[in-house]
Amino acid sequence: KASSLTNLQVRLPAVVIGGGLTGVDTATEIQAYYITQVEKMLTRYEILVKKYGEDVLHSQLDAASREILVEYIQHGLLVRKERERAKAHGVRPNFIKLAREWGGVTIAYRRSMQESPAYINNHEELQKALEEGIYYREALEPTAVDLDAAGHTEALLCHERHRDETGAWQTSTIERRFKACSI
Repeated sequence: KASSLTNLQVRLPAVVIGGGLTGVDTATEIQAYYITQVEKMLTRYEILVKKYGEDVLHSQLDAASREILVEYIQHGLLVRKERERAKAHGVRPNFIKLAREWGGVTIAYRRSMQESPAYINNHEELQKALEEGIYYREALEPTAVDLDAAGHTEALLCHERHRDETGAWQTSTIERRFKACSI
């Protein structure tokens, strides 16, 4: 709802760990929610700036919150522009390109996509998520998260996995650090 206030703050890029149907649902919901979130933030920001002024609003936020606000406003403006473009051409807005430019949403799974519970139980739902722009990284075993100075996720640490000569999955001993937007 446009009038609702939420406590959940989502940023892109986002990674959902797990290849089940819940992971697929979560990934698609994050992407859809993010678009709504930045639109609502932009609208509320414009109302508050008109009433109190930009300096007053920004003075109430710490540096990390100001950075997130600026990001949301920029993304909200791009979402608005895409809605206007779509309306002018009589088509549905396409947010996939925008979401991907912002790092998108990735499902990280420890085995192949064909072995994932989502694929086995309902491959159509997984296919639809991929059509909606969700990324899928297979053969990753997340081990830790690096945080930035504000305590926000900066990178995901993973061990890559591979099949040995018998076809069994093996976890490498080398840990890879995926920057938030490179997974």
